[in-house]
Amino acid sequence: MFDALLADGMPSWVSEWPAEFAVLAVVGGLLLGYFLGGVLARPRDREEPAQEATGEPLYAVVLHNDDFNTFGFVIGVLGKVFAYGSPKGFWLAFKVHCSGRGMVWSGTFEAAAQKAEQIRSYGPDPNGRHGVEALKVSVEPLPG
Repeated sequence: MFDALLADGMPSWVSEWPAEFAVLAVVGGLLLGYFLGGVLARPRDREEPAQEATGEPLYAVVLHNDDFNTFGFVIGVLGKVFAYGSPKGFWLAFKVHCSGRGMVWSGTFEAAAQKAEQIRSYGPDPNGRHGVEALKVSVEPLPG
């Protein structure tokens, strides 16, 4: 009887909503469990100090978005070059994807140039779209 009352007074899309919500909740829970599990299972990545005692100006390694390389490839390269875990690599790749570019590391000019070259040395994503190119990265001075 209760189902008959709901069916008469509600639009048809309302009956589909609980199933869609359940699917989203399960997928969201799986993603959250994956990222939290990785964070809790691994010791925290040791971050290098941003500014060395030499007083040299700092430079940023800036990654630029493209439509060819996959998220998995970008996350893997960031993990290999900077020893970032999957959650941090995903977050940086997502920020670059959304904003068009993003700082992924900072340090002295020589170190930043070396990190940028390491990123370029991985070449294009073998699973990327047609016309894939190596990751675009630049070294830019930080204000200050």
